[in-house]
Amino acid sequence: MRISAEQIATIKQLTTKFFGGQSVVRLFGSRLNDNARGGDYDFAIETDAIDARLIWSKRIKLLAELSLSEAFGDQKIDIVIVRRKINQTAPIYDQICITGVIL
Repeated sequence: MRISAEQIATIKQLTTKFFGGQSVVRLFGSRLNDNARGGDYDFAIETDAIDARLIWSKRIKLLAELSLSEAFGDQKIDIVIVRRKINQTAPIYDQICITGVIL
């Protein structure tokens, strides 16, 4: 995995801040490939939250704080929210479950 210990600590800390201690962060995508170069950070956050507006607001705040952090700076970050209590069947969720690594 191409992600530093500082970056892992930062994403986990901020995810807990916005989505609570029961949330789970997974890294998926190109950063899992040690032989690749570059690429954005693809995170999936599993949450028990249901309210789409509240989730959207928290996601934006999380992205803002990550971009202001020393750990990520101006790196491109994508965040997918997985709502545990809602059956989500898009192909992206299948890919996250198959390849994603819990941080």
